[in-house]
Amino acid sequence: GIDETKTAVYVQADFATETANGFVDGRVGFRYLDQSTDMSFTVDGGALATAENSNSVLLPSLMVRWGLTENLLARFSYTETFNLPLFSDLNPYINYIPDVTNIGYGTASGGNADLEPIDSANLDVSLEWYFAEGSVVYGTWFRREISNAIVGFLNVVQYDIPDDNPDLGLYDFVLSQPDNAGDSMLDGWEFGATWFPELSGWFDGLGVQVSLTVLDSDREVPKLADDGSLERIDILNIAGVSETSYSAILAYDIDFFSARLSWFWRDDFYDRDEATLFANPLAIWKSAEESLDFQATWHVNDNWTLTFDAVNLTEPVFNENYGDNPDVFNFLNNYFSRTFALGVRYQF
Repeated sequence: GIDETKTAVYVQADFATETANGFVDGRVGFRYLDQSTDMSFTVDGGALATAENSNSVLLPSLMVRWGLTENLLARFSYTETFNLPLFSDLNPYINYIPDVTNIGYGTASGGNADLEPIDSANLDVSLEWYFAEGSVVYGTWFRREISNAIVGFLNVVQYDIPDDNPDLGLYDFVLSQPDNAGDSMLDGWEFGATWFPELSGWFDGLGVQVSLTVLDSDREVPKLADDGSLERIDILNIAGVSETSYSAILAYDIDFFSARLSWFWRDDFYDRDEATLFANPLAIWKSAEESLDFQATWHVNDNWTLTFDAVNLTEPVFNENYGDNPDVFNFLNNYFSRTFALGVRYQF
């Protein structure tokens, strides 16, 4: 059972001024958030394990636009964000699974009711050149400094499972529990362009959109010795982050009809750690991913609209691998079929 109460208060103000060649405007604000979570989890024998988790935080934000010239715009923003732990991570109950494969130890997992929220300080700077109507070239640099990251700790503990084999008594379990640990950093660049050239006839409305994102990430992962003491801190990739991704969209947009043919690609990336069993590498990597999609919308009249969507036209196969080595340590393969959808919308 989960009973969570959150109270939020927002204050913000806009500002603006004229400059010799343009303008400066923006918004400054604060958000106060108070959270209280009462939890009860069923344990062995139907009893309940209860716990409480509470936090309060003040989050500032600042966003500024600077019109350098009529067509050149710079943006700056600084924000702080706040991400609460998952309910499953807060579960104080520890589940022990005995050694059933004769590897010499059992496994155990549980949550941590004392987890603190993940905090992130976010900085974004961009420059945008609007060289024609509906067309822009832009570049953005951004940075995320993350603290109180929640990671899974692995530690060896001894436990005697009730009603288990009485001859075993106390024996080792590899216990996995989440905890607030090392900091993380995400740093990157994004470059993109949108261009709708002036064309004649039916070609008027044809355009392209392209983007490229390059990311650098690292996270501190504490490693504990058998006695629970800190042994070292590993610097690893942030889960789910590709170093490179890009997209290209061929667009057609007129008063009553629009269509998009879009292609997206992302580099391979670290996804998660597998269970601490057998002799396999722990890190699971996902192979590069891509998708080719099509979407069209026809506004028949003021009331009726028809839509058509086609997703994943090339039907690629995605791999998951032990370590970044798909030729040797394949874990599984994912095949996603193409899908088509027709839609009708009536508006009155």
